[in-house]
Amino acid sequence: MFRFGPTIIEACCAVAIAACSAPLAAQDFRIDTAIRGNGPRPDGGFFFRYLTPAIEGTTVVFRSKGIRNAINDSVWSLRLETGLFTQLASLDTAVPGGTGRFTSFESGPPLIRDGTVLFAGHDASTGVFTGGLYAVPATGGPIRKVVDHTTADPTGGGAFTAFSQAAPGGFSLSAGRVVFEASNAANQPGIYGAGTDGSDLVRLADGIHPVHPGSAFPVVFFANPAISGDNVAFWGRGTTDPGSGFNAIYTTRPAGPSGLLPDGSPAYQEILTSDTPLPGGPTTKFHTRIDVPSLQVDGATLYFKASDSVSGYSGIFSMPVGGGTIRKLVASDDSLPGLKKLDPGGSFAGCSAASGSVAFRAVDQDGQDALFIWANGGIRRVAGSGDMLNGQAVRSVETPGSASLSGDRLVFYAALIVTGPGQSDEGMFVAVPVTRPVVVNTVSNAASYAGGPIAPGELVAAFGDGMGPDLLAATTVDSSGRFPSSFAGTRIFVNGTPAPLIYASATHCGAVVPYSIGIGSTATLTVEHQGMTSNPVPLPVVAVAPGLFAMDSSGAGQGAILNQDGSLNGPENPAASGEVMVLFGTGAGLVNPPAVDGQVSAPGAFDPGIPVAVTLGGVAAKILYFGPAPGLVSGAFQLNITVPPGLPAGNTPVVVSLGASQSQPRLTAALR
Repeated sequence: MFRFGPTIIEACCAVAIAACSAPLAAQDFRIDTAIRGNGPRPDGGFFFRYLTPAIEGTTVVFRSKGIRNAINDSVWSLRLETGLFTQLASLDTAVPGGTGRFTSFESGPPLIRDGTVLFAGHDASTGVFTGGLYAVPATGGPIRKVVDHTTADPTGGGAFTAFSQAAPGGFSLSAGRVVFEASNAANQPGIYGAGTDGSDLVRLADGIHPVHPGSAFPVVFFANPAISGDNVAFWGRGTTDPGSGFNAIYTTRPAGPSGLLPDGSPAYQEILTSDTPLPGGPTTKFHTRIDVPSLQVDGATLYFKASDSVSGYSGIFSMPVGGGTIRKLVASDDSLPGLKKLDPGGSFAGCSAASGSVAFRAVDQDGQDALFIWANGGIRRVAGSGDMLNGQAVRSVETPGSASLSGDRLVFYAALIVTGPGQSDEGMFVAVPVTRPVVVNTVSNAASYAGGPIAPGELVAAFGDGMGPDLLAATTVDSSGRFPSSFAGTRIFVNGTPAPLIYASATHCGAVVPYSIGIGSTATLTVEHQGMTSNPVPLPVVAVAPGLFAMDSSGAGQGAILNQDGSLNGPENPAASGEVMVLFGTGAGLVNPPAVDGQVSAPGAFDPGIPVAVTLGGVAAKILYFGPAPGLVSGAFQLNITVPPGLPAGNTPVVVSLGASQSQPRLTAALR
């Protein structure tokens, strides 16, 4: 008996769905202009020149450099529902706890959480380092110092000499707590935490207290802190390049002022290292590099970008903050709507996570880019190169900052192509998902693509719109070892019973008809996506509805067939008389022993309770095996047959009969 190996799985399943291209997802979002690049500033400071905005609810915060940085540098909030701008800090603002007025605001973008804005700035001191972190209400008001260059390291390392302000990822804010990257007087980098008023300053990790101190490669450099509630994560590395040296992700637990637990042990735990393989990447000859700044904590889930320094494979991944299974969200070998082959180095440079969704930017090898949102296993395109915003084509989009996503809203910067007078070369935009109606147009056999009655256990394809994510996503077995009935926000019901899902997209979904539906009745199929339910589709139920898989997913032409040596059958690789061929199909109905919904099949013949026959060119072929296709979902069957003698060479029709029902007549096998 031939097993249903990876090659034919690709032939029968991946090929069957690959021809159904997903539309661009711009139609899934309403994109509003928050600020036009040539819009005047309310303070008369020429135009806004903004950097990596952040959002919470309907409030956007950003830093604007203005036309001349030394005059117009400032921090702002914008209420989207009213269009009200509030200047939170400027070069005329006195520095709380510092010297004089602010002299600049570093390019590390401001953040907003729970109505509080956190930003970095410099005072008028004359020392080498004059920076600090400050908090202010998003509606404006008194500014509070969190820490600055006069603040002492809580473990006695002297005053802080630097904060990581040059890029996103140097500080994070949640529930009134700030975590930040800083260096002490001895220039030792570390991760610290404090309240937004500067209280309860603690050390979480620093170079004076290295991780693995007795090893040849102690971890002494720390960066990219992220916080959500009580969960904190940060990155660490040794003294060598993380592309070849040790690096890791750490998460913390509540600790005292020393940064240690009551028993004196470190408050952090190491949950992923450079010795950990990435899902979908190489499992031998690899070196995992966690790319910063990309760490995000959303509730109890950690999100991050990582890459394999050996193969170049990269992607965005998630895992529990306490450690556990790593999940791939998107990777450099994936196909994304509107982009060609991805550039692993340019894609996924940063991400923003909120409410279980992740926003990221991807770049293809032609330099075209786009923003996407991953949610519930599906990916939707927001906007990118060539898309139209305000009547102008997008040139490029900016990588989202750590707080660019809030709930279902994404704020982003886009560079625009100017083609006429009065147009701006940039803009700040807010994308909000638009609910699309879920519509089912047709339901067909997933192998033959023939419409009509359905049978218990039949793999079916539903065609319509709004049924799932715009990028087609294939399911995998869940923790119970079965194909799930809910995936990427999509569920399919037959007579109210959830059906196991094979794949989901906006226009094309694959599922398995539950075995419990009554033969001789009329079933009702509905598709649910993100809580929206489609129109009901009535489908007569019959005992069997056989169909055979085709290589090009059309239901016709060359079949998805294996030759005796396990190679794919085709005009360049035909089978000979007396050799074994393996066919794959669906629609055998109820069988004995009974099949289980969504279960992965094991080898072993079954009995459909009716005669089974196969003909090649109208000539009966000997059946060697008829049963489940091992490794595929229950409902897919496998037929091993012997090619009868005397048939002419060429493309020969192959038909399977189950009782009086036959598979589609236009499928062929290649013979020699």
